[in-house]
Amino acid sequence: MPIKKKNGKNQNGNGALLGIENELWEAADKLRGHLDAAEYKSVVLGLIFLKYVSDIFEQVRERVENEGLDDPEDRDVYLAVRSFWVPKEARWKILQDSAKHESIGNLIDKAMEAIERDNPSLRGMLPGNYGRATLDKRRLGDLVDLVSNKINFADEESRKQDTLGRVYEYFLSQFASQEGRKGGEFYTPRSVVRVLVEMLAPYKGRVFDPCCGSGGMFVQSEKFAEAHGGRIGDISVYGGDTTARNRPSLAQAFEEVSTGAHFIVDVNHLKSKGSACDVPDAMDGQGNCSIVRTNSAITLTNWLASDPTGTGDPDVLIIGDLNSYAMEDPIIAILNAGYENLIFQFGGLNAYSYVFDGQWGYLDHALSTTSLSSQVASVAEWHINSDEPSVLDYNTEYKSAGQITSLYAPDEFRIADHDPVLVDFNLVNDPPTVDAGGPYSGNEGDSITLTATGSDPEGTAVTFTWDLDNNGTYETSGQSVAFAALDGTQDYTVNVMASDAFSVTATASATVHVENVAPVLGAITAPAAPVALGTAANISALFSDAGVLDTHTGLINWGDGSSSAAVVTETNGSGSAAGSHQYAEAGVYRISMTVTDKDGALSNEVVYEYVIVYDPSAGFVTGGGWITSPAGAYALDPTLSGKATFGFVSRYKKGASVPTGNTTFQFHAAGFNFSSTSYEWLVVNQGGTNAQFKGTGTINGEGSYQFMIWASDGNPDTFRIKITATDGSLVYDNGVSQAISGGSIIVHK
Repeated sequence: MPIKKKNGKNQNGNGALLGIENELWEAADKLRGHLDAAEYKSVVLGLIFLKYVSDIFEQVRERVENEGLDDPEDRDVYLAVRSFWVPKEARWKILQDSAKHESIGNLIDKAMEAIERDNPSLRGMLPGNYGRATLDKRRLGDLVDLVSNKINFADEESRKQDTLGRVYEYFLSQFASQEGRKGGEFYTPRSVVRVLVEMLAPYKGRVFDPCCGSGGMFVQSEKFAEAHGGRIGDISVYGGDTTARNRPSLAQAFEEVSTGAHFIVDVNHLKSKGSACDVPDAMDGQGNCSIVRTNSAITLTNWLASDPTGTGDPDVLIIGDLNSYAMEDPIIAILNAGYENLIFQFGGLNAYSYVFDGQWGYLDHALSTTSLSSQVASVAEWHINSDEPSVLDYNTEYKSAGQITSLYAPDEFRIADHDPVLVDFNLVNDPPTVDAGGPYSGNEGDSITLTATGSDPEGTAVTFTWDLDNNGTYETSGQSVAFAALDGTQDYTVNVMASDAFSVTATASATVHVENVAPVLGAITAPAAPVALGTAANISALFSDAGVLDTHTGLINWGDGSSSAAVVTETNGSGSAAGSHQYAEAGVYRISMTVTDKDGALSNEVVYEYVIVYDPSAGFVTGGGWITSPAGAYALDPTLSGKATFGFVSRYKKGASVPTGNTTFQFHAAGFNFSSTSYEWLVVNQGGTNAQFKGTGTINGEGSYQFMIWASDGNPDTFRIKITATDGSLVYDNGVSQAISGGSIIVHK
């Protein structure tokens, strides 16, 4: 047929677009080398398939990304829209970017393997061995580039023109031409297919193509219907037998009343060996309709696996006349689905239920799932039919009146020409399944929720009870229960029991890991007023611990270089820690305390500032002079610095517990004048070189402010004053014990 111009594109007589097909063929042909057509055919068509699935995948992926509702790397999203999932290593972009690398063949092999791995329906179907030495990698890369640049299977024009189908058929025709007459075994030109379909005029009905190959007859039938105003839904296509040849299967669930044990019996009668089927006898010794019986066996096991009775019971027995001997394909298909041949197990090679032409075997089967096989007590054939001559069998249409009168009787020996198969069971109520969940974890004091799961194979309701203390007694009911984490760090074993309606039980265990929690120490209660030297200072603090089984010790640091254990009083892990201490020297002491539980966890450190210990007989302090106030000392204006003058006297009068005296401080740059109004305490160290005292006063004659002075009679004399408001905010602090610029400080002993 001559080449014609149509819509600006070259077409051949088969309707395939020319141009890109020719380019691809020329590129592929360069690969051939010493390879025959059959070998490089798989190379080229494999690449075309890989490009096709990758293009469609990327189209779906783009839509998923744009919608923003699903993860574009979730495999299930693609399966839901009946698209192949293409793993990252198989995506065409990876191959395209590596087309010029020597490893391109190996990368294509890995891509094919990845697609088969993640798409079970394709396993064993895709070509491989692209990495073999005989395949020119440079030309293979050129072919990848050409496919990348010339074909996009996902765009609208490609779908409209059926680019995949046209390229595929074009290549098949070329391969057929290269292979000679053998090509006709796998390729029928589109033009021939189209003529056949036109002759058949399939507006409605069935299209049967037992050697369907690429499905050209089906595709052309659909196109014919569309072109002639028909409906695609009126056409059915078949690639196997056209008729349902077998009697319907019957599945029935049974329950043993006393135990609740279940099992399912499925009764069948498959197509006989002497019947007519569309698929001819393969002459393999299995008789006619073997394919029909095999397909039926596969369909049957798939159906039974779908739980048609709704019981969820895995115990299934397939019985009936399957018209197949034990080693024939239908039986092998059932065995491959996980069933066991009970007749062979119990009767061995000598078992039989059918005799024909002096030969015996069994067409009547008892095939059980492995879960049911263990409950079979015995299997036997009841030989009441197969051994009898045909004149005695159940048929009457081939018998004379005399034979019927003399020989025929409607009893058990006239049931059939087969022997019944008897199966005896000792049914067992399968225990429920149970899972305690976990492992669980939590902290001391937590209420940890434990949740069990389970079900009964027989379908009855399941109840749950727990042994939370691992003592062998199941005392806590419920599928979900609370576990009290009393003490850690340790692992607890918990147990759960599942019971079905017949009190058949199963147990499971789980681990609960409980972490220790450190105790929490509260504020220290200590003397607020100064303590006279020689008088004990008593302190205490409350603590709590989530671990109600914990015991504790306490440690007090008294701030004078000594420490002592606290006296602990507690109940259920919580209580108080207390201590008493008598200081050897007057001073201002910073006290701290910690508590430790029995597992070694240390509480937070709590500090008390300050315990004041005074000695009225230790002396008094006087001073006067000036300092250079540093920048930052005056809170209202940290930039100010300059001369500041001070004067003070502080002493205990005889028998007094509160010191008397007066203090003045003037920071001239700020116009800041402080005067004391009262003293709270005075501490003079035993060395007679340092003094510290605290009191209240006014600023510029107003308000009420706290002040503290640190004074040192040394070389040089030092002075520090800190003034705060009643809310604790800083007013003035020269920051350190600062050497005075003039004057003197004297500690009087």
